[in-house]
Amino acid sequence: MRKKILYTLLSLFIVVAFLLNYIAYNHAYKFTHYADIKENRLKVMDGAKISLKEKIQYIMEGVNVPRPKNVITPPFEYIQKRISTPKGEIEIWENKIVRKPGRSGLARGTVIFFHGYANKKSSLIARAEEFYDMEYNVVLVDFLGSGGSDGSTCSIGYYEAEQVKACYDYVQAKGEKNIYLFGISMGAAAIMKCVKDHQPDVKGIFLECPFGDFKTTVKNRFRNFGLPTFPLADLLMIWGSYHAGYWTYHHNPSEYAKEIHCPTMLLYGEKDYAVSRKEINTIFKNLQGEKKLSIFEKTGHEIYMNHTQQQWLVEVQYFLAFTGTYSSPYYMKGNEVYY
Repeated sequence: MRKKILYTLLSLFIVVAFLLNYIAYNHAYKFTHYADIKENRLKVMDGAKISLKEKIQYIMEGVNVPRPKNVITPPFEYIQKRISTPKGEIEIWENKIVRKPGRSGLARGTVIFFHGYANKKSSLIARAEEFYDMEYNVVLVDFLGSGGSDGSTCSIGYYEAEQVKACYDYVQAKGEKNIYLFGISMGAAAIMKCVKDHQPDVKGIFLECPFGDFKTTVKNRFRNFGLPTFPLADLLMIWGSYHAGYWTYHHNPSEYAKEIHCPTMLLYGEKDYAVSRKEINTIFKNLQGEKKLSIFEKTGHEIYMNHTQQQWLVEVQYFLAFTGTYSSPYYMKGNEVYY
């Protein structure tokens, strides 16, 4: 009798372990591989809009994330180019030289933009327009797996850091001295890893809603599905390491911040469901150089300009003025409230 009970419990344990690993394996694969499908990406926060059967299917098999495609182009003149990286070619949009009435034709600097997870460079156009109007050259980048770039895989900012470096090298080789890096979410994490690994000579970096550590991001993914984070989060981390090709436990932007010494502007939406204020506070504390934290009370994990464009513009101009490439009426040297 005792042997039968033990055998039943062992069999049950094996079945549960298999199911948990099956779920984690599928989520990890679809988290790091975009699918060639046309439907809109499922927003797991809107679970009430799908049937119970569909939700169970998504829980068991993971969510197919469509490969991001650029559907709009910049309103300003631009050149489309490709840059080689060890893992494939990435596509960029680069504006032509700024020449408007009353201007010299010389830009104040160049801002390189990097998009977030499951996104593409066309999502950066509104931000790029603002910098373009302030007389900066702009470069919009598709990471590998997105838009016009090669492949269909994503490493959530880890290998993307080398793509950030490739774009920086491209702009620097053209003789640009005033280079800024601007990243959103995953793009911000990629910038942080790039700066930590390579210490590029940049005037400053803009980081919108970067996650603090990979495991917290994974936990949020399962919470959005209504699933327990233990042990699924660790299982996804392990299978994610297998699919992505690196140990995901080491991918923590809050740790990268300890080796970032360049001027940094950190932006965060108070209603962000994907990144916590605690993560942002840790990143800000760990940053080693001059820094500024800007909080947007009415926004979440989204484009801050949608609801608070004026605040966003004021903050950006303030930072540009601090780094010495722009004259802003909002900037007062030595303002300790911000720095």
